[in-house]
Amino acid sequence: MFSIDLRVMRQIMAACVLFSFLALPGCGGGEDDGPPRASVSGRVTIDGKPVEGVEVHFINPDYPNNGSFGLTDSEGNYRLAKGAVVGLNNIFFSKIVGDESILKEEGMDAAQLEAMNAAGTPGGKGQQGPKQLVPEEFTSEKSKLTFEVPAGGTTKANFDL
Repeated sequence: MFSIDLRVMRQIMAACVLFSFLALPGCGGGEDDGPPRASVSGRVTIDGKPVEGVEVHFINPDYPNNGSFGLTDSEGNYRLAKGAVVGLNNIFFSKIVGDESILKEEGMDAAQLEAMNAAGTPGGKGQQGPKQLVPEEFTSEKSKLTFEVPAGGTTKANFDL
């Protein structure tokens, strides 16, 4: 075996510690991860009435993998869990009412759900399936509804569908 001088061992350890401190800032979890976000909350109503359980989605087209999500309470109020990306966001909503188990059983998506309900008999069972409560023009990422999220955030992102 070989022996290492104590002085050399200290220099190696010091270099390792220094390298560790230099490498840490790039390890993620910092505030510089992703685009800037701001706190967003507001109220959603359908035909002027608050609806509980409406999913609210904000997607900035410049950062499509950084979408935001919130859920309305009994008064129609919501707060986006992680805030929203600052700038212009596309907004869409979803609220399914009825027995949603048929969606899983039959492996259907929202468009198939609408077609099934138009036919009136899901899977030939003679029952009405689940229904999308939100008007169709607001239920997909292709919704024309937009909202400009200010850098300082907002509590007034209100929508009447």
